[in-house]
Amino acid sequence: MSDLHINTLHDDERRKKRKRVAAGFFVSVVVIVQHTYCRGKIRELDDFSEDEAKIRIRSQMLRSIYQGSNKHCFDSLRLTKRSFVDMCAILRERCGLGDAFYVPIEESITMFQLVLSHGMEYRLIERTYRWALETISRHFNEILRHVLSLYHEFIKLPRPSAEQPDDSIWKWFPNG
Repeated sequence: MSDLHINTLHDDERRKKRKRVAAGFFVSVVVIVQHTYCRGKIRELDDFSEDEAKIRIRSQMLRSIYQGSNKHCFDSLRLTKRSFVDMCAILRERCGLGDAFYVPIEESITMFQLVLSHGMEYRLIERTYRWALETISRHFNEILRHVLSLYHEFIKLPRPSAEQPDDSIWKWFPNG
């Protein structure tokens, strides 16, 4: 073989080698850019502020109470799920109660029921569900005011009887 032919083969091999190196470099750059882009997207998804994280945790915990099993709802709120939903609907319709900026009506009623049913202190609710004491107090008092405004629809007092019973037992009581 001639020297010219050998030089041409070496030049062809060098060109192929340069193309492979350039292609490898290009692929490496694309992979690095793609990895950096995806890592940034993942960081954006997980990059919640402290308040947003509190809201998510609180919502998950409370949703597990009133959207979980009927037994868990009854144990926590002393209401069945149906009764809880009915109570929310009644307070929405008859009292005009609506969602607050960060606290939906379901969470307000859950807060109210936790205090009533278990005698939970505001501070315990504050630690567990990460609400401010002022928020707990305000929503509790608001729900209490609306529930008390509905007492005449749900609590029927017995009418006192003007006649005294003729029972033989009542003769032993002086005012009976």
